[in-house]
Amino acid sequence: MACLIFNPEGKLLLTRRAIDPGIGMLDLPGGFVEPMERVEDALIREIKEELGVEVKEAKFICSFPNSYAFSGFTVFTVDMTFIVKIDNLDAIVPADDVAGIAYLFPSEIKEDDLAFKSMFNIIQYYINNNK
Repeated sequence: MACLIFNPEGKLLLTRRAIDPGIGMLDLPGGFVEPMERVEDALIREIKEELGVEVKEAKFICSFPNSYAFSGFTVFTVDMTFIVKIDNLDAIVPADDVAGIAYLFPSEIKEDDLAFKSMFNIIQYYINNNK
C-alpha cells in the first residue's frame, strides 16, 4: 500500500529508500500488508514504523499493479493508495526502511527519481484527477 501525505504548501511527502530494491531512490510511504492483516491496519502500522507518527485519516483513491524484485524473486503486488493525514508533520522521524524524507510538488516528481513505476503512476493519477 502507498500513502499520499501533503504538507500545507501542497507538497507531497516522499521517502528515500534505505534498502534495496531502489536504495537511495524516492518512494511513497507505505509497505506490505501482512498475512491476515487488514489494509487499514497495515497503513497505520507502516506509517508508525517508517515515519514515527500517527494516522488521523485515510481515504482510498486508487490502485496500480507493481512488481517488486528482491533476493532473486519477483513478487507481483497491487499498490492500494490512500490520501493520508497524520497527526504532526514536524514530528516525523525516518526509521525502518526509510533513510530520509523530501517534499516536492507532485508535478516536479520525475519517474527516474522513483524506485517503482507504480509510484509514478499513482502520482500521475493524483495529478490528473485533482486539477
